[in-house]
Amino acid sequence: KVYSELPEDITNAFIKDFEKNHKGKLKIEIVKTVEKQGPARINELKELDFDVWLGGTAEDYFLADNKKMLKSYEAKDLRNIPTGLRDKHGTWTGLLTTNLVFLSNKKALAEVDAKKPEVWSDLLNGELFKKIIISEPSMRQGGYRILTTYWQLYGEKKFEEYTKNLKAQELTYAANDEAAVAAVSKGEKIMTVVPLDIAMSAAVNNKNLLISIPTDGTSRKLTGVAIMSSTKKEAISRAFIDYLISDKAKKVLDNSDYYVWPLSDNKETYTWGKSYADIFLVHDDLRWCVLSGDEIIEKFKSADKQQKSF
Repeated sequence: KVYSELPEDITNAFIKDFEKNHKGKLKIEIVKTVEKQGPARINELKELDFDVWLGGTAEDYFLADNKKMLKSYEAKDLRNIPTGLRDKHGTWTGLLTTNLVFLSNKKALAEVDAKKPEVWSDLLNGELFKKIIISEPSMRQGGYRILTTYWQLYGEKKFEEYTKNLKAQELTYAANDEAAVAAVSKGEKIMTVVPLDIAMSAAVNNKNLLISIPTDGTSRKLTGVAIMSSTKKEAISRAFIDYLISDKAKKVLDNSDYYVWPLSDNKETYTWGKSYADIFLVHDDLRWCVLSGDEIIEKFKSADKQQKSF
C-alpha cells in the first residue's frame, strides 16, 4: 500500500510502470489522503495502514522519524543522489527537487506600475502593500520557507529586520500554497512565494502569471519516499524505492507534466527549466528547519501582531 502526496497522474504512472516491470505479479493499492495538512497530518498518517510514503518533503520525514514512524533503508543505487541531499541514516530517500520562486500576476503588476520581483527586498516595495499573499507559515509550505530561506541567506539579525518590514506590508495568509496561487491567478493579489512545481502548474494554464527566481538566492524543496516502520511488506517496499531512483522511473518523470527535477547536482541532466535551476541555493540545514520551526514562526509573528487571513 502506498500513500502518495505527489500529483495523481505521476503517482499512477510510477505505479503502473512498476507493476508492468513485475509482469502483473503484484498490485499496489493507493491509500486515500488524510484531510489535515501541514505538520498536523503526521499524527493522522501514524494511524493509517500503509507501507510506503511517497511525495513527502524532507521536513515531513524528519518529523515522522522523530515519532519513530519510518524504517531505514539504504537504496541499492544512490550514485546519482548527492550525499547532502539524502538522509545519512536512510530513513528517507530523496527523489525530486525544485526551487522556491516568486509568482506574480502580470496584469496586477501593471495596474500599480510595479516590476516583477527579482530579489527578496523587492517584496518590501510600496507598490506591493496589501498585495502579497503567502501560505500560513505554520503549514510549513512556501510561507514558512520564505522565513528559513532568508534566515539562512542573511542571518538572524537581518532576518528580524526583514520580517518586521515584510509584516508591515500587511500580508494576507492563505490556508496553503495552492490557495495562495489561486488568489494570484485571479488577480486578487499581485504575488506569492511558492515552490516552482506549483507555480509552473498554474503558469502553463494562465498566461497572465509570471515566474521569477530570487537572484540573491533561494532554497530547494526536496521530495522523497520512505518505508513505514509498521510495514509487513518490507521487501516489495524496498524494491519500489529502488525502482523510483532508477532510470526507468526517470523516463516516466520526463514524460510527465510534473515540473520537478530528478535529485542531482548535475543540472545538465535536467530536461526542462535549466534557467530556473541556475541560481544560488542556500545550504539548507533541514534538521534546523524542522526542529526550530516553532521558534522561527514565533519570531516572525512577534514582528507585527496584525494579521489578515484569506
